[in-house]
Amino acid sequence: MSCPCTFQPAIQVNCVLELIGLVRSGGLVASRAEALEHVGCIVGSLGAFLGGESPPVITGIDPDATSDIEQTSAALEAALTSMQADESGAINPDNLALILQFLTQLLPLLLPLFVKK
Repeated sequence: MSCPCTFQPAIQVNCVLELIGLVRSGGLVASRAEALEHVGCIVGSLGAFLGGESPPVITGIDPDATSDIEQTSAALEAALTSMQADESGAINPDNLALILQFLTQLLPLLLPLFVKK
C-alpha cells in the first residue's frame, strides 16, 4: 500500500472526545476540516487495531438505528471517560461498537459540509 499514513493499533481516546466536543458544542460546521482529520485518525487507528488476517466482528451496530448522534455522543463520552480512569486502558467490544455507531451517524452530517450546492 502506498499510503504514507501510519496509525497505532490503539483507540485514540482524546481524539474521539475532541470530536464529540465538536458535535455537542455545535462547532461541527465551523471546524469541519478539524473534524474530518479526527475522523481519519479514528478510522485509521481502528483499522490498525482491528487489522490482521481475521479481524474481529463487532456486533451491536445497527446502521438503521434511529438513535440520534447526541445520545450516542453522551454514551460514548461516558464510556471513554471511565475507560481513561481505568489503569488498564482496555478497549472492550461495547466501546468499539459505540465508536463505530458514532462515526456511522456523524459521516452523513460531516461529509456534505465539503460539497458546494
